[in-house]
Amino acid sequence: MNRLPALTTGHVTFGSLNNPCKLSDHTLRMWAGVMQRLESAQLMLMVSGGSAREHLMRRLECHGIEPRRVRFVTFRPRADYLKTYHEIDLVLDTFPYNGHTTSLDSFWMGVPVVTRVGQTPVGRAGLSLLSNLGLHELAAQSDEQFVALAVELASDLPRLSQLRQGLRQNLSESPLMDGARFAMHVEAAYRQAWLKWSGVQAPYHVDEIPAAGLGMQVPMPARSQAQPGYDAKADAASKPCPAVSPNRPLSIP
Repeated sequence: MNRLPALTTGHVTFGSLNNPCKLSDHTLRMWAGVMQRLESAQLMLMVSGGSAREHLMRRLECHGIEPRRVRFVTFRPRADYLKTYHEIDLVLDTFPYNGHTTSLDSFWMGVPVVTRVGQTPVGRAGLSLLSNLGLHELAAQSDEQFVALAVELASDLPRLSQLRQGLRQNLSESPLMDGARFAMHVEAAYRQAWLKWSGVQAPYHVDEIPAAGLGMQVPMPARSQAQPGYDAKADAASKPCPAVSPNRPLSIP
């Protein structure tokens, strides 16, 4: 991570290193609203050269974003790609398909993301990530709010600097990087599915696993041969289910 670029350049640099196919007209309209409010701001995008870049530049112009305010960078090896964030102060998310892994990369490099919340899973990824980081206030519920949030944060350099210095640690300590917790919850979900199929009431809910699920032994019932989906091997598996453990993968008979 580096010092906030705006403190050196004298202007805020917005960025999006998402795949260009996510740059919908809706996205460009929202970005244009931000750029119009901050006349000195610059925009950095990752797009290959040639006709694709020329076409995108024409689209940006149609939405009122001047070419002189846009800087393009090419696709590059991962280490160099991550260093690109050294030149970005604040990321503007895409819509209706939000950034996913790209946003996580941004957080890792200390760059916050302002997102627009949609109605589909791919349009709510930004909200999910920000909520897990305790930054749900950067998730906009409307286009107007998206513009307002981006302008407000870009105008507050002390806050941007503070976020930049703490985001990596925040991400590291969040559920987003707690692999053991995720694996334990997936194991519990598989077990609940098995119990439901077997006709047994699960003694716990997935959300209760960290407190109540460890060490729990659940006998597996025999199924009648008349039942749909009867499996003789499953019927013979009358031994207890292994306990849910964050240190050992679940073994389903």
